[in-house]
Amino acid sequence: MGFQNTENNEDSVATDVSKTANVAVSAASVAAPVSSEELRKAWAALKASQPRLYPREGAALLGVSEEQIIATGAGENAFHAPSKGGAGVVALLNELRQFGPVLFIIRNDDAVLEKAASLQFSLSETHGRTVALAEVEGVRLWFSPDAVASVWVVHAEKFVRRGVQFYDKDGVAVLKAYISDESQIAAFDAWAAKWLEAPADGTAAGASVQGEACAASGPAKGAGCPHAGCAHGSVAPVALPADSFKTLLKAVAKSGESVTLALTNGNAFFSVTASGITKVVPFGPWYNVLDDSLHTHLRESAVVSAEGRVDEAAGVLRLSANNASGKPVFWLRVAASGAAAGEVLQGGKGQ
Repeated sequence: MGFQNTENNEDSVATDVSKTANVAVSAASVAAPVSSEELRKAWAALKASQPRLYPREGAALLGVSEEQIIATGAGENAFHAPSKGGAGVVALLNELRQFGPVLFIIRNDDAVLEKAASLQFSLSETHGRTVALAEVEGVRLWFSPDAVASVWVVHAEKFVRRGVQFYDKDGVAVLKAYISDESQIAAFDAWAAKWLEAPADGTAAGASVQGEACAASGPAKGAGCPHAGCAHGSVAPVALPADSFKTLLKAVAKSGESVTLALTNGNAFFSVTASGITKVVPFGPWYNVLDDSLHTHLRESAVVSAEGRVDEAAGVLRLSANNASGKPVFWLRVAASGAAAGEVLQGGKGQ
């Protein structure tokens, strides 16, 4: 299996957040492709005029799904893996651990969260649904394996990165996972070739099924809980200014407090806790944290309201940054007794 050098599948905005700052091509100016060949040509033309354009952005401009954009590189820089069922998806992710820490990327329309970690996933049946759950200190990730309709093994040139992308039935990314050790590229290629050729029998080893009680951890218990049917609890929300998330992140950077950031895209939930952050970088429409311990990109204009909940039992402030529909774009959590929480709550007194 030979990968060609191309940027078609690069998703990380780790070192150049300007890539997604502005898209100069108007969606109305691009004729919707009607065939795979026309789509390939249209995507190539967009890339030529906008070299920093991401597949997700190109898909929006062309009126197609991100997976359809990825598929334009089929056989060259993207390889479609046979479906192996939920257990197979979990086994695939667990096998990636042999190449060192895996960079996991989960995003929704307005927020991106990235973290390299060595995660061991297991299948859990709870509340009438199946989730794949992994948790290590400071990192918690779950997703619905039943939502994964297709899997692509990809190569992204800019960061010399191999990885696997998981898409739902509508071609929307559930999650993406890249190896982070360049010395493992040859080993990854050999492994990927065998995986792609394996029969689609759903019997891949490595996934266990176990029962699990509803977890109380997570930055937004209820909204962030991986188990359907959980409620926020009895803690009443406090209205906060829409830019409270920026106030909180800047205060954390100043105080050195720990902070947890979490987001969901409907099919996956990801939370990362950082013991202090230092690099908070606004750029274009994005508000970014670019520390090794917490790497995230938040679209400022998407947040139109915010609310906080002080959970006295847990001793934390949970902040929900919400979009125009009142749905959370992302959540933040800090110690309720800390300086950052005090500064945010003080700003909310005038609401």
